[in-house]
Amino acid sequence: MFICIVVGFALGWIGGGIGSWISFICLIAAIVLSSTITCGCCCGSNLNLNPKVKRWSTATLLCLVIQWVLAIIAIFIAYGGAAMGDTTGASIGVATALLVVTQILYILAGVFAGVFTWGRKSCGNA
Repeated sequence: MFICIVVGFALGWIGGGIGSWISFICLIAAIVLSSTITCGCCCGSNLNLNPKVKRWSTATLLCLVIQWVLAIIAIFIAYGGAAMGDTTGASIGVATALLVVTQILYILAGVFAGVFTWGRKSCGNA
């Protein structure tokens, strides 16, 4: 999960066509991994995780989902303002502020995923 977030964040900043798509795929993979661990379904039910460690996975999931929702809202605000002829740039300013918040949430998700990765015991969990 931590590697997915770090690779996705790095490739998202590099940009370009392929970097953005790989970043998006890494984001979806991290959401799937953290939701599987958080809800304990499928293969996540075999992990006998400490509840404190499981909370880090839940925090990672919340950050990633909120980040994704805010990014979609920012895109709609930016395109909506451009389509309606916003000449003041207010919609772009709001969209930019939301995108900054999404990057902060992405970094927080990486921190939480790192704490989850190194906070669990490496032996006896599977």
